[in-house]
Amino acid sequence: MRRHALRGTVVRTTGTLYAISAIGICTSCRNLTKFNYRLNDNLTITEPGTGKIISQGLPTSAEPKKSSRWFSED
Repeated sequence: MRRHALRGTVVRTTGTLYAISAIGICTSCRNLTKFNYRLNDNLTITEPGTGKIISQGLPTSAEPKKSSRWFSED
């Protein structure tokens, strides 16, 4: 039996802005965690309404490596 689950949606609200709404569920401790964030075109994650930055984007000089988990060989 899985101990964790994540269900939600990613919606493109404008050309460069995505809204992420989800709920994380831990079945062993019965906790629910709500996620409501915005993913900006500079790869920063912010809270809607307040604009508080949750995660910084990549530096402009950073380039993902082929071994990165974001790349697949398919």
